[in-house]
Amino acid sequence: MAPRCHLLPEVACALDAGTIGFEAARLVSRVADRDTIRAWLDRASRRTTKHLEEEVEAAESIARASGLAHAATTPPDQDTLDAYVALERAMLDGTAANLLVHGGPLSGDASPRLGDGAGQMSGGAGQMSGDGGQMSGGAGQMSGGAGQMSGGGGQMSGGALGSDAGGVKLRPGAGRVALRLRLRADLVAFWRDVARLFRDAGEPGELADFLVRTFWHTWLGRDGSARVAYQDVYERERFRCASPVCSNRDLTPHHLVFRSRGGGDARDNLIGLCVTCHLELVHGGRLRAEPPAPDVRWTLGRAALLTVAGRERRGTDARSVTPGGACHSGDRVR
Repeated sequence: MAPRCHLLPEVACALDAGTIGFEAARLVSRVADRDTIRAWLDRASRRTTKHLEEEVEAAESIARASGLAHAATTPPDQDTLDAYVALERAMLDGTAANLLVHGGPLSGDASPRLGDGAGQMSGGAGQMSGDGGQMSGGAGQMSGGAGQMSGGGGQMSGGALGSDAGGVKLRPGAGRVALRLRLRADLVAFWRDVARLFRDAGEPGELADFLVRTFWHTWLGRDGSARVAYQDVYERERFRCASPVCSNRDLTPHHLVFRSRGGGDARDNLIGLCVTCHLELVHGGRLRAEPPAPDVRWTLGRAALLTVAGRERRGTDARSVTPGGACHSGDRVR
């Protein structure tokens, strides 16, 4: 933090003034530069740490895919963030992997917009190198292009990352991430022999690509009976606790209107909460979540829910929070 605050004194000033906390300062300093610092500090002042971290991750991913330095990014707008979330959800629920393996168009929320241009996501060929006992495989890449997601022949419609990233020429291999595995020399020799046999057999493509596809073909077969209860709710939440101040992923289903009060299993009445938020905070009276699920109103505080003579009233230290914003005292806001 010290070197970053030296380069970006605005971060140090905001931290000293109490406008942002240490964690927010750390996140902002990861992505901001002299041109974008004001925009990021403004965003940080209106976000919980959890949501700020998600926006920083989105900005970093877009910068990496575009081949730009992280510091060249500005805070993502809502459309860009929604598209990033939709893409993450498609990756988590298997939609993107099915596309890469079997081909075919992505539709609905799985066909996200990620900005003003168009983009593609394609599988890397992968390569093996010896000497140090190292095997590397190219992972997928996201870059500017015609809005395609290739690998299984499928297409991803909708805009994505601008091919020129706002007039900036992308570096070669933008978005490509290399996966490197350290192996013993005998294992490297073994896999080289396998790769040679693969080529001699006349199979198309590279061995690394073949292995990845074989893995997905094996594991993507969906058995409807094997799905856990409320899995669609967990996938909707991207396997993250829905609380605006928690990033845990050990989800359990929570009925916004308690079943003891007549709440049912309608998806508008269900969210995913981690064990701590669910059992210790919500049912312990320190956190309250009001329906509907797409637009939950949260009340935070030690006495978030008090029941007196059958009526609910606010605790004196309760605080309310917007799903993508900061906490507020004294009134409840969405």
